[in-house]
Amino acid sequence: MHVKRVLGLLLVMAVAAATFSTPAAASDPSESTTERSSCAATSSESSQRTIKKRQSRKQKPAAIIASDQEWPESAEFHRGSVYVSNLGGAQIDFASIDGNGSISKYSADGELIDANFLPQDDGVLNAPKGITVVGNKLVVVDVTRVLAFDLASQKQVFEIDLADQGAVFLNGIDKKNWHTVFVSDSETGEIHEVSIRSGKVSKVDVEPIPGANGLAYDRSRRRLFVASLGPTSDFSVGGQLGVIRFKRNSTSYRDFGLCEAGNLDGIRLVGKTIVYSTWDFAGTGTGKLMAFDLRTKTVSPVAGIDGVVGYADFDVDRRTNTLWGATLFGGEVVRIPLQVR
Repeated sequence: MHVKRVLGLLLVMAVAAATFSTPAAASDPSESTTERSSCAATSSESSQRTIKKRQSRKQKPAAIIASDQEWPESAEFHRGSVYVSNLGGAQIDFASIDGNGSISKYSADGELIDANFLPQDDGVLNAPKGITVVGNKLVVVDVTRVLAFDLASQKQVFEIDLADQGAVFLNGIDKKNWHTVFVSDSETGEIHEVSIRSGKVSKVDVEPIPGANGLAYDRSRRRLFVASLGPTSDFSVGGQLGVIRFKRNSTSYRDFGLCEAGNLDGIRLVGKTIVYSTWDFAGTGTGKLMAFDLRTKTVSPVAGIDGVVGYADFDVDRRTNTLWGATLFGGEVVRIPLQVR
């Protein structure tokens, strides 16, 4: 069986219980028996409660704005609209080449604008996952392909297949600049840099990161934060939160030593805090939202929506500090006001 299909099936089996399970209690990384000496601790104050702070007047309360998506994997907020990638199909398949994938579009108020916003005409999406906006284009990773669509005309304007570059299971994406994106491959652990203008492709020069998934690029400091699932052959090992630093003559990677981090998925940098989603593939199969403070190196749970589990990839509206996310097994699109900075 092809390795892409194997990974997809492993993920399905690992998280199938999420539909029926109740959310697991947040683990306390300080109790880990790992030998890692730099294990990031859970804040003694925040471990007793989720982060709470007075909401901005611009923030709206947490809500499920849609619940009819077909295996939604990623949400992207852009200029008052929310774009959601859907794997599609009657049964979930992370790597199928079946043409069932789509991108839907919502208003920030939860009004469905177009259930099949993309692709148009003869365009095909199979199992789209990470999405990001670059200029006026929505860039999508789809199994081994990277595609770009003009948001105004809805026409496909770019496509490249990275299978020739060794890609197997493209998953996460983030913008580097106005014509380049970073793309992660969860199976190979490699990160590709792709120009949607010239088609040039290169690999980030670091050792493979097992289960590399969510990406968040900090352009001002030339660093790329990476959320990883952990080895796809053994999800019980768990993933990590780490950072790649790009210097003039070198590129380096280090992880933050989070204990019992789980299997990390989506990630966004919000001020001095990294917000990420994480699953417990080896246990309950449920997921949650967490925050890692870059100043104090502490981890705290993020208040979500009661009864909602399995947050996949997400985006944050920086103006209102609002998270827009997708719940893979719930078929939901959610809005959550963040109380981190």
